[in-house]
Amino acid sequence: MIEMDELAYNKVGNTKQILYKEIKRLKLLYFSTFIFLGLILIIIYSNLKSKINSNVKTIQELEMNNIKLISEINQLKKLKDSNISIENKIKDISDKLNDYTPYLNQVKTDSNKKRSFNETSSIINNDISKQNIIFEWIKDKIKKTSIEFELVFKMSINGNSAYDFHEHCDDVGPTLILIKTSKDKIFGGFTPLNWKEESEKGIKYDESNETFIFSLNLMKKYDMIDFKNKEAIKCWNKMGPIFSNDFGLFENLKKGESYANNNSNFLYKNKLELTGGKGKSKKFETKELEVYRVKY
Repeated sequence: MIEMDELAYNKVGNTKQILYKEIKRLKLLYFSTFIFLGLILIIIYSNLKSKINSNVKTIQELEMNNIKLISEINQLKKLKDSNISIENKIKDISDKLNDYTPYLNQVKTDSNKKRSFNETSSIINNDISKQNIIFEWIKDKIKKTSIEFELVFKMSINGNSAYDFHEHCDDVGPTLILIKTSKDKIFGGFTPLNWKEESEKGIKYDESNETFIFSLNLMKKYDMIDFKNKEAIKCWNKMGPIFSNDFGLFENLKKGESYANNNSNFLYKNKLELTGGKGKSKKFETKELEVYRVKY
C-alpha cells in the first residue's frame, strides 16, 4: 500500500515538472512571437513612412511643376497680348543669321588666306596685324572681297638675281611685293601690272590708280600722287622690282635703294619712311624678298 502511494506521488511530481516546462516553453514562445510581431510592425511602419515621404515629395514636385506651368502660360499670354507670335520671333532670328552669313563666310575666307601667309612667308608669318592691314589695303583698292595669295618667288629659295625674279614673276598678273632689310625694315608694294619688260624704257603706267607702296613698320600706305603722272612700275630684265622713282632692287636682289624727292611718285616729300635715314636716297641690303600672285 505504501509502495502504491509512493509510486502515485512520484508520478504526480513528474507530471508537475512536465507542466512547468511546458508553461515555460509557452511563455518563451509567446515572448518570441511578441518580439517578431513587433519587428514586423516596425518594418511596416518604416515602409509606410518612406512611401508617405516619397508621396509628399512627389506632391511637392507636382506643385512646383504646376507653378512653372502657370508661369509659362502667363508668359505666352503676354506674348499673345503683345501681338508677338513665335513665328515672328523665329523669322527675326533667321533674318539676323542671314545678315551675319556673309560676314562669317568672309571671316572663314580671310582665315584661310592668313594661313597661306603663315605657311609660306618668313616676313609676316603669324603677324596677324600686318596680314590684316595688307588685306584691307588691297580690298580697298580693287573693290573686291575675295582675294587669294600664291607665293611665286622667294629669294632665299629661288635665287637672288634679277633673272631669277623675272623667270618666276613675269606674266603672273597682279602681285604683292614684300621686302625685309638687314635692318628689319619691312615694306613693299602692290600692282595690277605685269613685271615683264615690254619696252626699252620699261616704264608702265597704271590708269586704275590701284598701285601703291607701303611700310609695315609704320603700318602706312602710300598711294600714287594725284597731280603726278601715272607712272607705277619699271620693268627691266636686268633689274628687280622697281616702284616708279620710290624704291627698287638691282640686278643683285640683295642690293636696293629707296628715294624720297620731287621725282617720287608715292613718297614725294615723306622723307625716307620706308627704310629710314636722312637725305633723298638710302641704299639698303635685302634680307628676304617674297612675291605673291594676287588672285581676285
